[in-house]
Amino acid sequence: MEGVVQKLSSLGLEVSKSLADLSGKLVAEVEQLTTIREAVGLETREFERLQETVARQSAEIERTQAKLEEAKRQVQEIAVKAIEGASGAQALSQINKIAMEQAKTRAPQS
Repeated sequence: MEGVVQKLSSLGLEVSKSLADLSGKLVAEVEQLTTIREAVGLETREFERLQETVARQSAEIERTQAKLEEAKRQVQEIAVKAIEGASGAQALSQINKIAMEQAKTRAPQS
């Protein structure tokens, strides 16, 4: 009987040790899980912040592209007007030249 009691007592000690070890491991796992959850929370907030930054920058790029297109349009208009003005000035210069030549050739006749 004493042997059975001693074996039960020994078994009880082993179970207690096993439970203590498992309890310690469980506490460590819970702490690790808490740390992981906090890290995931931080990374999630950083990801959301980066998404907001990308959205703001995309909107800024669109505004800048629109301004660029408007500037191109204005430059093209100015170029067309400059070319038209230059061709008009050239035509006027040619007319003046012809008029001067005609005036020179008519002057001696009078």
